[in-house]
Amino acid sequence: MNPEAEALATAKRRIIELQSQMLERILKMAVEVEKLTDIVTEREAREFLRVTCNMPYAELSTYANFASSLKGFEDTLRKGRASFPVVKALVSAEDESRSEILERMEIGARISTKDITGIRKRLKEATLTPDEVMARRNGRMTAAAARQQGAIAATDFQQRLYEFVREILPIKTAVDLCSHEIRAAAGTLRSEFEGLFGVDHRSPGNLKPRSRERDVANAYFALVHLHESSSIRYRR
Repeated sequence: MNPEAEALATAKRRIIELQSQMLERILKMAVEVEKLTDIVTEREAREFLRVTCNMPYAELSTYANFASSLKGFEDTLRKGRASFPVVKALVSAEDESRSEILERMEIGARISTKDITGIRKRLKEATLTPDEVMARRNGRMTAAAARQQGAIAATDFQQRLYEFVREILPIKTAVDLCSHEIRAAAGTLRSEFEGLFGVDHRSPGNLKPRSRERDVANAYFALVHLHESSSIRYRR
């Protein structure tokens, strides 16, 4: 065996051993939590694990619900060398989805959280009528189209705003900035701006320098000034 092949074989063996050891720790932890919930309420157990044992909040539900969802399938989990994210996804899965996934693991399939999500989605859609499935899919398509149209509108507006700024930059006098054309253009851009980004913007001076929020606020208040202040001066 050449050195590279030998190194890969050694790495594979060690990684598999570590994966198995990590799963054993998960299973042992589940047993200890089950013992705890036999003595105190689940709420008290969760609080004890979180505060006294410093168990991450995201792991509490997995261990607390392991006994009711995966107890008896420990050998199947061992066979699949299930990681904690997979165990967590299995605990939270519906009974039908969990059964199918465990069956796959039992025959040697390698299961990832992506696989679990796909199976849950397929089985959920299988319970819907064709009209309900199409309504859901069309709803997602409509939302995606709306986001796309919003992005296109924002990009188009940004381009026209830049062009407007380029046109007024050479203007040096306040009188020229009060022209009817500039006031009208600023008013149109202001209306579009409010339609895209709303009218509630904090003062630029209260925002972080060089932040996107400050850039947006600066643009908005500049348009307001050109539209309203120029309008007043123009009427004079």
